[in-house]
Amino acid sequence: MSQEPAILKNPDPKKPNPLKAYFDNVFTYHPPTKDQTEKYVMLRSAAKRASASIFDGSVAGLLRFALLVDDVVPEGEEHAQAMMACVHAQMAFFEKDAARCVQVVRNAVMWANAGIACTPAS
Repeated sequence: MSQEPAILKNPDPKKPNPLKAYFDNVFTYHPPTKDQTEKYVMLRSAAKRASASIFDGSVAGLLRFALLVDDVVPEGEEHAQAMMACVHAQMAFFEKDAARCVQVVRNAVMWANAGIACTPAS
């Protein structure tokens, strides 16, 4: 019989397990609100423009995309991952690896969408 991994053990059995609450939130479908849908559309449009600018040899679209991600994604793990993907996309651009650049922009969009979906409205 296997033991429960230490990371999953609840530090205070009298309270709900915070890790379970985190997993429940991350792996639950969150129907988008109108505001969230607008943010998703803005992110996808900016990502398309950034991808097009890559093939035009301009980094400007990537920079505008990164600024939008920073503006519309709530602070947290997903925001950090999306911003890191924006940095990696710019690195790929300067390494002249357009395919990787576009792939990393896609990752940034996915992290940004997750951040918008999983962060409760304040």
